[in-house]
Amino acid sequence: MTIEAPMTKDLQAAISAVEVGRDAYLLTSFGKPFVIGGLDNKMREWCDDADLPQCSSHGLRKAAAVALAESGASASELMAIFGWTNLKTAQIYVEKANKRRMTANAFERRERSIRSECVSLSEPQNSNETNEEKAMHNQRRNLGMVGDERLELPTSSV
Repeated sequence: MTIEAPMTKDLQAAISAVEVGRDAYLLTSFGKPFVIGGLDNKMREWCDDADLPQCSSHGLRKAAAVALAESGASASELMAIFGWTNLKTAQIYVEKANKRRMTANAFERRERSIRSECVSLSEPQNSNETNEEKAMHNQRRNLGMVGDERLELPTSSV
């Protein structure tokens, strides 16, 4: 399977720093392209050398998929980048990213709502004024909709 993807600036810099082969970017100490198992073993060695024992080639690939999904990549885009043929695999990453984004958005909206609420906790200034009327007046004044004059609200007769 051939996967075509642009080379990022970070990847270009990393490749420029090492000797690469004609048919492969990563070469063994013998100047040959890695076989699949050999690359996994070398990745394990590189991760250990970098004091990242929790990392693996699979984990780094997964981290890349998560980062792309969280930056807005679609399931189809992930499939193209990672060579996946099963939409469900890509959809897992997109749905988790969307869930995190929606959760964060909901809490941000709630925080904005809390900051904009205006509730009067003081007693009414006269017997005809309700706390609801006072809160509405204060909120309108804070929004620049009324001056300091009293806001007369229609009362309902119940």
